[in-house]
Amino acid sequence: MADNNSNNETIQSGTQGHESESVDVAGLKASLQKLKTDKIDPKVDKTTKVNGHALSGDVTVSKSDVGLENVTNDAQVKRSEMGVASGVATLDSAGKVPASQLPSYVDDVVEYDTKSAFPATGEGGKIYVDKSKNTSWRWSGSAYTQIKGDLTIGTTSGTAADGKVVNDHINNTSTELAKKVDKVTGKGLSTNDYTDDEKTKLNGIEAGAQKHIAPTAAEVKSALGTGSGTSKYLREDGTWQTPEGASATFTQVTGKSYYKLNI
Repeated sequence: MADNNSNNETIQSGTQGHESESVDVAGLKASLQKLKTDKIDPKVDKTTKVNGHALSGDVTVSKSDVGLENVTNDAQVKRSEMGVASGVATLDSAGKVPASQLPSYVDDVVEYDTKSAFPATGEGGKIYVDKSKNTSWRWSGSAYTQIKGDLTIGTTSGTAADGKVVNDHINNTSTELAKKVDKVTGKGLSTNDYTDDEKTKLNGIEAGAQKHIAPTAAEVKSALGTGSGTSKYLREDGTWQTPEGASATFTQVTGKSYYKLNI
């Protein structure tokens, strides 16, 4: 029978001739509650699903179920090993390995637009290139020294001419040369211009023609001579003819270079 006078509820049971036993009901309840809290409550119902997978049986979870769909089975590089000594080199925005991650001998040649853009203090073992003149320099420890054997573009002694400049000069010279004539020894050119009118005039002179200088009347009379008061004149056949009548006189024909005989 139950003992209601005690703070702990107990149950006594027994049979005649046997010793009775008592059960601690409160302790039993506490034990059952602990069992529920520790063992049952952490469990989930079998009908519960995770990403569409029911818990009623074995569940196979894929990498996409846990947000790892981009992960491959290839070996991965830790970020802590990227760009550091004994690690893995990285790439810049141009897809190239930064100079800071390259060994010094790889970056021994550096280029600049002009020599004035060189660092104020250079580094030993490096070659500095001036792209404007295609020259190479090295740092001596106190100043930049040009490396001998470089080909410098220019127009002074010790430099090479720019190919385009030379080609343009040749073309210009050829153009100007086409305007000239060959020089002949003993001949020279004057500043007098030879006109078309002069050429036409010369073309009108027959081959073998000679310049005629008209003699004066006195020269004609002297050449013909006089005799018995009568002058002679020269015939076409080369003989002298004495005109009939009085002494002959000669008068220059107006606008002409010859004379007429007056008898």
